[in-house]
Amino acid sequence: MVQNQSKPKESQYMTDEIHNGLASRVTNNRNPFLGYRDAQQWVKSEYGVDINYHTLRYHLIKHFGTKLKSPRKSHVKKDDQAAEAFFKTT
Repeated sequence: MVQNQSKPKESQYMTDEIHNGLASRVTNNRNPFLGYRDAQQWVKSEYGVDINYHTLRYHLIKHFGTKLKSPRKSHVKKDDQAAEAFFKTT
């Protein structure tokens, strides 16, 4: 007996308009999303649609290959001039 396998369905609120808006914002280097919560708030403010965090995260990863990036830690009292002098090669 063959059974139909159900696949995860896309959100009913994720329209082509929202997808295209996300695509333009994800590829924008001057004003990128700071995280998935930021993307969620942006969709709500721009389109008035409240999309679940996990749904939006899954959509962004699946279609745009996004991932969270965080900078390396730096000491609070780090002296930039001393670091520059240390790494200077002459």
